[in-house]
Amino acid sequence: MKPILYTGVAACSIALFSCGENSTEATAEQVKVSLKALESVNLAQQDAAAGKITSLWNSLPESYQSDVERLIHEFAGKVDEEIYNESVQIFSDINGLLKNKKEILIGALKENIPADEAKDLSVILDGYDDITALIDTVLSTNIKDASSLKNLQLGEMTEKVQPKLVTFMKILHKIDSKKNPMIALQSANNKLVSEDADSAVITTTIDGEEKEVKLKRVEDRWIPEKMAAEWDEKMNQSTQALEKVEGIKPTQKQQILAIINQVKVIISELNEANTKEDMQAVMQSQMQNPMFMGIVLGLIGSVK
Repeated sequence: MKPILYTGVAACSIALFSCGENSTEATAEQVKVSLKALESVNLAQQDAAAGKITSLWNSLPESYQSDVERLIHEFAGKVDEEIYNESVQIFSDINGLLKNKKEILIGALKENIPADEAKDLSVILDGYDDITALIDTVLSTNIKDASSLKNLQLGEMTEKVQPKLVTFMKILHKIDSKKNPMIALQSANNKLVSEDADSAVITTTIDGEEKEVKLKRVEDRWIPEKMAAEWDEKMNQSTQALEKVEGIKPTQKQQILAIINQVKVIISELNEANTKEDMQAVMQSQMQNPMFMGIVLGLIGSVK
């Protein structure tokens, strides 16, 4: 499934170095203006640091945008709708829990946070409602269910999410700069080495580390040369991987749904808790549940 994952990574990587619009609030309907390589990289880094994902999405070559959306739509046609919809609902339920038990959770965090991290935690907690609002907004887009996912238009999605994301990025920018890569990105020092009609070389220095980046102009957009060379092959690999995906077996589906239902039970019990101690009691009770422990061990194993 690596080729499929490549799509998302590729979109993010290209966005950092691709040609933006004159306005960082640009939409797909606005006139595209060719930028010099260095200017495009500077604008893209500024937009990334600010969370202006609409401009970054519009920075991609149009054929690349089509490729990414096509793969998402093909994935939506392959995925088991019930499992997908229930999984998205879990994220919505968790966000609901974060909102419903805000005071209890904040109190618990404040009690257990190390002294040297208290300042950063305070910044995040000040933006607590903004963070849950961002999650709500993302989950209200066409990723909300498998049927809607088949018609997802990423340009429309980014326009809906961007205002909340910009607010979230402002919260992150208040955190200690040493712990916030976005601040380092915003202060990157880029220099042009060479440029002609279709290619360019720049150096970008972040936190004292200099890296040379070769760029290529594709459909009036500047993107990494290596990405341009590999794009068609990777898209073909992703398409072939999706074509080989078979429907999930009934026994596997029932196992997955059982896990999802168990998570729902836990969230429901946590929502009924009135104190921090009540929530701790719910979690301690679940520690005796073999299925819950299986979920925990599975998650631990997946990140090793």
